[in-house]
Amino acid sequence: MRQALEYYACRLFTHQLSRHIEIKVTQRKNLGPLHGQVGIEDYNVLGQPRSFEIELRASDSLEDKLKTLGHELVHVRQYCRGELNEEGNRWRGRSIDIDSTSYFDLPWEKEAEELGIQLYKDYKNDIRTTRDGRSGSRNR
Repeated sequence: MRQALEYYACRLFTHQLSRHIEIKVTQRKNLGPLHGQVGIEDYNVLGQPRSFEIELRASDSLEDKLKTLGHELVHVRQYCRGELNEEGNRWRGRSIDIDSTSYFDLPWEKEAEELGIQLYKDYKNDIRTTRDGRSGSRNR
C-alpha cells in the first residue's frame, strides 16, 4: 500500500507540494456503502488544506483498495489546488447543486474516477514491468 501511495503521489503532486502535505491512510470496517473517503485534518498558515486522512474499506480486496486509494488521492490534489471546497459544493469557483446532481455526474468525482483508474493501471503495469526485469517508467 505504501509503495502505491508513493507512486500515485509522485504522479499527482509537484515535488514542492509533496514536501508540504501529510497523508495518513487507515482501513475501517464501517464505511457503509463507501469504498473510501478523504478528510481534511489540518491547514497551513495560509488556510490551505495540507493534512489529510484517507480511509479505505478494510474488507475490500487489495486491488479495490489500490483503485480507491488513487481515487481519494485525486481528491487530495483537488483540495490542495483549491478546485474543490471542503463542503463539496464548489468546483473550480463554480457552485454545484449537489442535491440535483448524481454522484457520478459531479465533476470532481468524474475526474477522480478517471485519474484514479489510470493511476492504478499505470502502477500495475510498472510493477509488472519491473518484476519482469525491465525498467519501469518512473517519470513524473
